[in-house]
Amino acid sequence: MEYLIWADKNIISLFPSEPTIENMQYYNEIEILSIPRESIQYFTLQGELFRETRISGGGGGGSSIGGAIIGGLLGGETGAIIGSRKEVEGVRSEIIEHDSRKTLLVLNENNQRKEVF
Repeated sequence: MEYLIWADKNIISLFPSEPTIENMQYYNEIEILSIPRESIQYFTLQGELFRETRISGGGGGGSSIGGAIIGGLLGGETGAIIGSRKEVEGVRSEIIEHDSRKTLLVLNENNQRKEVF
């Protein structure tokens, strides 16, 4: 889940940035997480971001006997060569982003370690 974050004096507040139908039905019960700055021990980024490129298409081509016959009748030997060629499908590329990054916030609350993602 993603959060909206804001700071007010010595408090950092977190609120869900994408309310779901479930938490909108209970809007009055949505909890804003308020964290005193002095209770934060540290924060770190975990996970990774990488991009994958998928390439597709480029198929087709080859020869067509029917096209060669028609091309040969219309344009002789050169027409047969041109008529025998099939259309080649275009090449397409797509970039897909995989983002598994999460911010881990480690707190000290009442002398106990707590973690918030």
